[in-house]
Amino acid sequence: MRRRLGFLTLIAASAILTAGAYLVYSSQSVRHLHAGQSVRFEDLSSFHFFGGDWTALSGTISDGRSGRGDLAVTTDSTWGRVHLSGDVRFDNFFPGVPYGDAGFVLRVTQPDVGVDSFHGYYAGIRIQNQTLVFGKAEDHWSELKEQPLTFAVTPGGWYHLSVDADKCRFVVRARPVAGGREASFVYDDPDCFPSGAVGLRLFYVQASWRNLIARG
Repeated sequence: MRRRLGFLTLIAASAILTAGAYLVYSSQSVRHLHAGQSVRFEDLSSFHFFGGDWTALSGTISDGRSGRGDLAVTTDSTWGRVHLSGDVRFDNFFPGVPYGDAGFVLRVTQPDVGVDSFHGYYAGIRIQNQTLVFGKAEDHWSELKEQPLTFAVTPGGWYHLSVDADKCRFVVRARPVAGGREASFVYDDPDCFPSGAVGLRLFYVQASWRNLIARG
């Protein structure tokens, strides 16, 4: 009986912590950024975290947990039209796992801890398949586009990733920082989310980001 009560107490405590994380995020005052305004992200102060083990050093933000959908989401700003860009590095990945990717989220609402636990879009590099990927989450994952890269992605290298969102059109681009041919595609979502926060996401890898900027 005591063991059962202890287990139920642990579940209740976990639920309270998860709800608390969402309430802290949702209670933040939100500023809507307009055309021409930009924000740089160089430390952890601009983000609220849903899973992961996040650190920042000299302008590089890292997640060393290898979680299933760890999120870092901006706390006080939201965009509809946005250019989001930065450099991504894969610090570690697991060859036996079919999915391993890192990149950006945008137009995010209702973020929470867990796999695909947000509403919004994700654009990233999938190291296992060597592809550029774009998809939509509504507490479940809908992959919208996957395209082979024009270069090889290896752990330790930096890759510049960007996504432009204008109304329901999204342009995703990636290239090696050291030089190489760019991979890109355009996707039109007829039922698009109109606006939301931006941030970082990974799935079953350890990754780092730098030179992060969002521009309205």
